[in-house]
Amino acid sequence: MENRQGKFTASNISKLLATGTGKTRMSYIYEVAEDFLGLRKDFDNPHMKHGRTNEKDAFDFAVKPNFKDAIFQSDVYIPINENCGASPDVLIGKDTLDIKCPTLFKYFEYMKKVPLVYKLHVQMQLMASRGQNAYLCFYLTKPVDYMSELWEEYEFDSFDDNHFIIKFEKDQEIQDTILIEVDLASPIRFELVEIMSNAENIELKDAFKMIKQGKKIIKLKDTDYLKQKEVFRLENEFIIFASL
Repeated sequence: MENRQGKFTASNISKLLATGTGKTRMSYIYEVAEDFLGLRKDFDNPHMKHGRTNEKDAFDFAVKPNFKDAIFQSDVYIPINENCGASPDVLIGKDTLDIKCPTLFKYFEYMKKVPLVYKLHVQMQLMASRGQNAYLCFYLTKPVDYMSELWEEYEFDSFDDNHFIIKFEKDQEIQDTILIEVDLASPIRFELVEIMSNAENIELKDAFKMIKQGKKIIKLKDTDYLKQKEVFRLENEFIIFASL
């Protein structure tokens, strides 16, 4: 298993393909460069904890009965190439399955329409596994935040109401687009890594002096960062000084 550190991954690939001003794309490349240098902390929130808590139950009760050959391997990173890869929750031969444990109203929403972010996600997982079919399993259970002496699970008319599985076939056009975008972004990541690696450390007292001299601090990630010639590192943040 290869290390996913500093790689473009399936869970965030929609950011790289985002349309609009390009800010989302460039912010994601910045995050990957930080991760390459080991500076990015793992982000967590209650929804992510809820997913981790329930994904094995989803596998046991919703996935395994439908796919006898399914193997649960949530944290295994599979490289696509030296720049990107994916970590499917489940492998079924070379096919993939990803488990989502959404909140109640998101579950209702996904019953009607699966968001593009997940469609891109599963295509990149197929690129990693070299499979032909990908599946998404949506599994509904009451969040652990609700746990108390009075806690009760949602009432379902049948067991099938608490999950549904959608199948996606390999889409070569989408996969080609993903590879093109990764190829375009990878040199930017390495250029940014070099900028960060060469940044001069500055002490807090010296930063205060610069501010008192009429400068303002701007975070590197909020600038056109490839054009910055003088970058400093304050704590674990990369900054520039600009005139007011």
